[in-house]
Amino acid sequence: MKKNYSFLALAFLVCATATAQIRETAVTTIGSMTVKISLDQPTSTATITLTGPASRWMSIGLDCSSMAGNKDVISYGTSLLDRSFSTSTHVQPITDAVNNLTLVSNTVAGTTRTLVVSRAFNTGDSNDYVFDFNASALNIVWGLGPGTDLSVKHSSKGIATLNFSTLSTDEFTLANSLLVSPNPSTGLVTIQNPANLRIQTLSLFDNQAKLLKVWNLQAENALNTTLDLNDIAKGVYYLEVSTATDKSVKKIILN
Repeated sequence: MKKNYSFLALAFLVCATATAQIRETAVTTIGSMTVKISLDQPTSTATITLTGPASRWMSIGLDCSSMAGNKDVISYGTSLLDRSFSTSTHVQPITDAVNNLTLVSNTVAGTTRTLVVSRAFNTGDSNDYVFDFNASALNIVWGLGPGTDLSVKHSSKGIATLNFSTLSTDEFTLANSLLVSPNPSTGLVTIQNPANLRIQTLSLFDNQAKLLKVWNLQAENALNTTLDLNDIAKGVYYLEVSTATDKSVKKIILN
């Protein structure tokens, strides 16, 4: 299933007339990469999904149309880095003292890497862009390296504008129709699937994006699936739900 971005999907189902709580961009092609940003109002969480060549570094700068100073940058070469442009133009971004990014998942299929990254709208870090849930668009710059070494200059770059739209509260897409309960949980977690979507696999990741478990449901479209996580230590985890065409991630807390 798609990534749920740890949002309270229950609110979408309880009240069809409630104020929309998810805004997101379309999957936008930027050179040999794609980018998508989702904004979850209840949890004030932004989720960025990047795809690109697995053998090359990827980087995007937020709220800018050039390599301007004091602008937020997200980069991946061999690890996820929270960075920012320096005050000089066309200078390699500087890694922030504090990494406010969470790597939700990092998967490679063939030659393509898919990164799912999340963070709070406002981290309190002056180097980080403050996401505005009501913004209609966001300008970004992007760069793609010749390899995974971020110290090597980009081989391609560009600018793009990402346009946000509001998800309808009655749109039963993978991202906004799945419910996880109870959450927090003491061990048993039920995935509620009121839209009867055909789930293929469930994958559990820890907070460092390490894969812990996989459940193959063989394209089941059952209304409820219960997972026994009693053998998992207390903490924060991410459950990736996959269908044949989509994925969603739900944040799970075990107490």
